Amino acid sequence: MTRETRPILYTMKVQPTFIEKIRTTQSTNPLLDRTRAEVLARRAPGSVIHEDGPLRFQNRVCVLAIEELKRKILDEGQNTLHSIHPRGNKLYKDLKQTFWESNMK
Repeated sequence: MTRETRPILYTMKVQPTFIEKIRTTQSTNPLLDRTRAEVLARRAPGSVIHEDGPLRFQNRVCVLAIEELKRKILDEGQNTLHSIHPRGNKLYKDLKQTFWESNMK
């Protein structure tokens, strides 16, 4: 076999997306379990269970106060090509359109 015709073995590591990770962490939180029950009973205005699974408040994904998860969201937001934030508020404004946490700022 020549170098050009030798088979190459690639490996791929599959990791959950942010939404999957958030959905998993939401399922372990008693407060969000109550909110889910209220959504199903139509007693939680502004909250919905989105078709992809996670609980959302005012159309933003509810994020638990887990430092590792919040850090990943911030790192991803800062590393995207269109996240230029000269004064720091741009990143916050971009992230608050998608994610929600009490006392987010």
